[in-house]
Amino acid sequence: MRIATEITVRRCEAQQDDDIPQCELLVAGAVTGCRLSGAILEAAVEVAGKYLLFMTDDVPFEETLTLHLLDGQFRLLDSASVGRAYATGVFSLVELREPDELVFRFIGETPWAVKLLDGPALRVPLCAEAPGVTRPFGFTRHFIVRHPA
Repeated sequence: MRIATEITVRRCEAQQDDDIPQCELLVAGAVTGCRLSGAILEAAVEVAGKYLLFMTDDVPFEETLTLHLLDGQFRLLDSASVGRAYATGVFSLVELREPDELVFRFIGETPWAVKLLDGPALRVPLCAEAPGVTRPFGFTRHFIVRHPA
């Protein structure tokens, strides 16, 4: 597990003012063809040949943190968002816990943990992992976002 400093993003132009921010992923300055939701790359971590990206939307007073998991060819495997209306968040990566867990802070002083799974696992779409965590509709997940015990 390591911080992937070679990963950067370039913000894409919005078609309309209320569009969700999007960016293009770059690796060592080279375009990958991967577009993701989010405007600012807060951190990128490589874990077992996959990349976990922490992205914010750059929306003052209503910030959202989106986590994207990409495979080694920079294809999107899974995403989840942390945030709530009228909440301001500041991201900080707190700890990399080998072999497959990361701890971060986003809204307030409450720590969050991301546990990477070995592969896709069954997920019940209507059950949230933790308050404030949302995901696109689907029946699988590759990581779990929770408040650590």
